[in-house]
Amino acid sequence: MSGPVSGAPPALLDVANVVRDYRLPRRTILAARARLRVLHGVSLSVRAGVSLGLIGESGAGKSTLARLMLGLERPDLGTVRFAGDDLARLGRARRRELRRRIQMVFQDPYGSLDPRQTVGRSIEEPLAVLARGLGPRQRRDRVAAGLVAVGLDPGAIGRYPHAFSGGERQRIAIARALVTDPDLLVADEPVSALDVSVRSQILNLMMDLRDQRAITYVLISHDLTVIRHVTDCVAVIHLGRIVEEGTTAAVFARPLHPYTAALIAAVPKPDPRFRRKPGKVPPEPHAPLFVRHCPYAPRCPRAREHCFAEMPPLGEAGAGRRVACFYPLE
Repeated sequence: MSGPVSGAPPALLDVANVVRDYRLPRRTILAARARLRVLHGVSLSVRAGVSLGLIGESGAGKSTLARLMLGLERPDLGTVRFAGDDLARLGRARRRELRRRIQMVFQDPYGSLDPRQTVGRSIEEPLAVLARGLGPRQRRDRVAAGLVAVGLDPGAIGRYPHAFSGGERQRIAIARALVTDPDLLVADEPVSALDVSVRSQILNLMMDLRDQRAITYVLISHDLTVIRHVTDCVAVIHLGRIVEEGTTAAVFARPLHPYTAALIAAVPKPDPRFRRKPGKVPPEPHAPLFVRHCPYAPRCPRAREHCFAEMPPLGEAGAGRRVACFYPLE
């Protein structure tokens, strides 16, 4: 969660004013390649032991931000620091060490596992690359311990991914991410490809592992119910900008930004008496490279003339809360 907190430990992960552009294909042979800005000066920090949720619509920039956190991409502007080290300026040896401390769980459990390798080989592979001081026997013991930690039989080491259910494959993916004993685990939609009956098992497993190993989570999900029950803090991203931040309980109990309120209102209510009011939501436009007004203003029911003339800054809005809105909700 961003912002200094009195007496709080230093941030494990610190993202400062990050900008990320992508080059688009040329429309003609002689035309210059246009740029699409996905992240517009994003800043946030995550303290050790605190789980952060990232929410927003598709195309908001959540997965791009996750790749920058992992060091898989470099920002065009700004810095991403892990444990004080700038990920874009690391040497090969130091980068390998940090790779051991930062791991990721992907959305598709089957696509993230090599179908030609046994489960044991897939889980052992990060150790062979990132923990070269371990011998073969030590690596096998780590693999077996990882399977036990996620509730699977160590005898599954010799089996292939196709022999497991979707939930079991995601457990294997989590075991592979945990085998290097990371400090930070980035999970990009870890349960969206699973059946509803299996999601709670995986989420409970992640929460148990967080408590047992003091792992710091960054969880990306479209399912706000998942974010609400698993994370400590939440950051809301809209078109490459953070528009609201705060503790998960506070944001869900009293959203300040109209965009956050719209996302929470869109969550289905388990009440047969509840009926959603009919109406059409205007499509989300792509943000231009440079925009001088609030990007949410064309969709915002509270927008005024000021909103179309100036960009609202992300400012303090109470204890541990930040919001980028000129007219936040009461």
